[in-house]
Amino acid sequence: MLMTPAPAIEVGASAAEPAIRVSNVGKTFMTRDGPLEAVRDASLHVGRGEFVAILGPSGCGKSTLMLMCAGLEKPSRGQIAIDGERCWRRGLATGIMSRIRRCCPG
Repeated sequence: MLMTPAPAIEVGASAAEPAIRVSNVGKTFMTRDGPLEAVRDASLHVGRGEFVAILGPSGCGKSTLMLMCAGLEKPSRGQIAIDGERCWRRGLATGIMSRIRRCCPG
């Protein structure tokens, strides 16, 4: 049996625009020992229907990046957009996680 992927769902953005756009994002946490840079200059574009894995060693910032994409953590610098709308401004309360699932099912 031949299986083909389901068509992507358009949600407020042009087909040419990435579903998820991470542009020069960084996150620095302030600790009692001084600043701790968890993410530095991360950039990523994910198209509709694409499957992406974020890999790296423990402590390299994978979870911090995902929390910022979900709108649960504010980036210290740079921008993250889902369907062309900034994540942090919208936040989880306006359904950003459901929008991520629609853009990138699986």
